Amino acid sequence: MSVRQLSSKSRSQMLRRLSHRGPTSLTSLDALIDVGKLPADLKWQPSLCIVRGEETILVHVLASPDFPTYLERVISDLKNGGFSKVYVLIFARDLMLEATEEIPPTYLPAPYAASAVAEKALNLGCGLAFEAERSVHLVFDNSYTAPRRCRTRKETGHIPKWLYGELAASEYFSPELQKLLKRFATDYGRATRKESIANDREALLLLNFAKSFAKLDKRFFVPVERLETLRQFEMSRATRARDHFFHTFNNLFLGFHILGRLSGGRKVMAEVDRFIEDEAKESKLNPWEVLWFLTCLFHDPGYTAEKFWANFRFAFGIVDDAGDEEELPDQVKEQIRDLWDSQYAAPRQDLHDLYNRTVRKWIPPTTARKGADVFDEAVRLAYFDGRVASHSLISGLGLINNCRSQNVPRTKKFSSESALTACVIAALCMMFHRVCLTLAF
Repeated sequence: MSVRQLSSKSRSQMLRRLSHRGPTSLTSLDALIDVGKLPADLKWQPSLCIVRGEETILVHVLASPDFPTYLERVISDLKNGGFSKVYVLIFARDLMLEATEEIPPTYLPAPYAASAVAEKALNLGCGLAFEAERSVHLVFDNSYTAPRRCRTRKETGHIPKWLYGELAASEYFSPELQKLLKRFATDYGRATRKESIANDREALLLLNFAKSFAKLDKRFFVPVERLETLRQFEMSRATRARDHFFHTFNNLFLGFHILGRLSGGRKVMAEVDRFIEDEAKESKLNPWEVLWFLTCLFHDPGYTAEKFWANFRFAFGIVDDAGDEEELPDQVKEQIRDLWDSQYAAPRQDLHDLYNRTVRKWIPPTTARKGADVFDEAVRLAYFDGRVASHSLISGLGLINNCRSQNVPRTKKFSSESALTACVIAALCMMFHRVCLTLAF
């Protein structure tokens, strides 16, 4: 199929996506010219022509992640010619970019191609859509305008006031989490009333929130201390990277804000939530709340492993010496690769089985083709590229291993099965935090 051709399914979905402002139907370029809705000398052949009421929508399928200059001229000519009810819809699909002398052919997913032209499309009054997972998604219509930035006074602290205020007022969470969010909003708001707050005090408020959350369901493995290690690592300035500690909590609260609205107060949002439901009915949290908490809170501690030499400087107490990352010694590379088939063998097996269950994939062993496993090969490709390890993948694998291996006294309500199940689900979710892992599939 050429880049210009659209399947009947894509056309049908596009019509449905655009019908939010009135009935839509396909038409031809000649028919539009005959009735005077387009100029006879139009210097462009659209991939598809759509009519929606008085509007004419001309679809352009992207052939590259660049907005065509000739299309800019066509849009300008249409506006200057008085065709105010005609607009262009930019449609992005997966692209295979041509190789250059330095770079081999590169795969670019449709969402990234759409993102590359979004600002230009918006400025020119175009609509924007893309096709992914065999479905058409409308990013914005031609009538969309970016909201104006709100001018607010300067705030103290890393967590926006509107965010923790919204969470405190929400009614979508389990009762105990709702109480915890309200208490945090009160304590954090009081602590950030003045022009500054000590780093240690703000961090303690966030860590205490995490520890209080963990106490609401003691079946699970919640190593909150790993976040403090990450904070100390970054405060040592052993690396030039941005903050990940406060970033993690911002993500946590923003995720609760979004997922809370999506849940509509339901306890279960997805099939995997049922894997950790509390049969004894003693948990004070909804399953999805636990899984989001684990996924978000522990997706970055593996960052210390990704930055090998920065971790070396941190361990030896070399302060404020974030030099360039040198090549890893061959012996270190070999040991990192060896971990894949040794320490990470069991976590990989758990992840693999969960992945197959969630995508509902099963092939009878008698008919399955022999050869490399697609999931395992994709994850291995992202694991270590000979220079750095993927921190989100390491975070998940490390969380699973720590849950398995820590041999210390636990509370009576701790469940090794529920704890490991939750860690594996969280680890699978973490894998899609990085673009390199997403593209590997």
